[in-house]
Amino acid sequence: MKAESLGAQIVAPAFKDEGISGATLVGKPGLQAALSMFEADQANALICYDVSHLSRDVEHHAIIERYIKQAKGRILFCTQDFVDTADGELSSGIIVRLGREFRASGQAE
Repeated sequence: MKAESLGAQIVAPAFKDEGISGATLVGKPGLQAALSMFEADQANALICYDVSHLSRDVEHHAIIERYIKQAKGRILFCTQDFVDTADGELSSGIIVRLGREFRASGQAE
């Protein structure tokens, strides 16, 4: 488990937005609940399974990432490790963009 490997304490159950498109930012109660924990200073990291599960839209991904960083938090992914540098942001952005393109061409799940 990612949290254990980081020595992190889990402070909330998993938030899920099953059945809601990864290409939308609104109407995701799980994401909103997770972000509200950062606003209330109850969390300092969001662990997400895969970068495409956070968002399949580059702009939305950037909004979520900026919100969490402004709250002094960070986003970690179980399937990828991105360093907190410009190169890491570029890598995650490329993967998000590829997911969007695959989805648009009908190749994604």
